[in-house]
Order: sequence, then structure tokens, then C-alpha cells
Amino acid sequence: MNNFNIIFIHGWLFDSRIWCNFDKLFMKNHNIKKINLPGYGDNIEKNLNHRDYCKQVFKAIDSPSIIICWSYGGLLTLQECANNYPNIKKIILINCNPYIFSNTSKSFLNKNNIETLKKELETDRYKTIQKFFFECVKNSKFSKNEYKFLKENFLIDSLPENVILIEGLKYLSESNNSKLLIETKKDVLIINGGNDHFIEPILSSNKIYNNISVKIINNMGHMPFISYKDEIYNVISDFI
Repeated sequence: MNNFNIIFIHGWLFDSRIWCNFDKLFMKNHNIKKINLPGYGDNIEKNLNHRDYCKQVFKAIDSPSIIICWSYGGLLTLQECANNYPNIKKIILINCNPYIFSNTSKSFLNKNNIETLKKELETDRYKTIQKFFFECVKNSKFSKNEYKFLKENFLIDSLPENVILIEGLKYLSESNNSKLLIETKKDVLIINGGNDHFIEPILSSNKIYNNISVKIINNMGHMPFISYKDEIYNVISDFI
């Protein structure tokens, strides 16, 4: 593999700890940077929303780079760099289906459920986050171990404040990046879990456009980095 800078962008609720050392698999051949979005982890930035923060990160890239993003992080990435930033050479979207094939409301993260999630966060933050942990691992082959890992490693008080989470949900409900993905000139790899009920399913691995490839990992739910690091790493390595 050629030496790249690789920037990791996490999803909603979970900060950069969610990579579970997945990034370390790339350290031998690449320069690694894990970001925390504003309000997440150690990022106390208050003057930039998530989109503007990503824009700032991407503008600062001065050598060939790859963006690896999960879920909500993929929506932010597509929105900000579909055709911008020439030093971004490849984008890898993990469990972030941008609704190319369908815009139905069958997935867990449909607009109605997002509105419910926003209200429940304000009513009972603790119970709502615990439930979201479960939804992240639901249907995974290793769901029990993954749920236990999340509960032990992501204490509720260490997660973003409700105002940050609700702002992110609002952006999620307004996002439809299929047009941006279709128009992008970047090389894109979509990696989806075969058992991820958060997103609309893509039923087979294939190439949907000359620059966009899809890989399905069987038995994987929405939370991929606890149990499926090696499988994802091998797919990305081939793509790079």
C-alpha cells in the first residue's frame, strides 16, 4: 500500500474511542489522524458546527489523503468534499448508506424514528442512550459481547451533551447525499454490514459506478469495530 494520510471521522453519539484501535492496523504504512467532532471527546470547540469543522479539517490537508468515516461521519464527509479538496483521494463509507437505491422509511434511522429519538433524549437521556447502544449491535453475530463492551467503555456522562446530539440528529434527518455521491469524482468504497438495520440494504457486493464500489460483510451490524476490525481492514487494504 502507498503511504497516505488517513483521517478517521466517527459517527453520532460515539467519539473517536469507537474505533477500538482499528486505526492502529494502518499505522505501519500510513499517517493516522483521529478527529473528534465539536462537543465530542476532548473537542471543546464551540464556534463551529460539525460541517464547518470538517471543512476546516479538509482544507488543512496538504498531501494525498484518505477519509475513513462511519455512519454520521460519512454524511458529513460527503457533504463537504464530494468534489472539493484535491488532496482527498479516496473516501471510505462504513455503514453509511446514502440512499442511492431506496429512500423508503424501512430503516431504523428514518425520519420518524429520529424525531422520536430527539424527544426521548430530552425525556430520559440515560434510558435512550442505553437503548441506542442495543440498536447499534442488534442482529450482529456478536451482539451480546458488543453491547457489554459499549456499556463498559462509553459511560453516559462521557458522551456529548443533549444539545450536541440533537443538533446532529437534525442534520441526519435533513441529509440525503445520494446526488453528491453520484456526482463525486473521488474513488469511494461503501462497506455495509449485512445485518445493519440502521440503513437501507444493499444486497450484494458490486461496483455501482466506475468510481464507487460496495462490499457487504455478512453478520455485521451497525457497530463494526468491536468484532469485525480484521474483515474491514482487509477490504480497505485491497481498495487502497
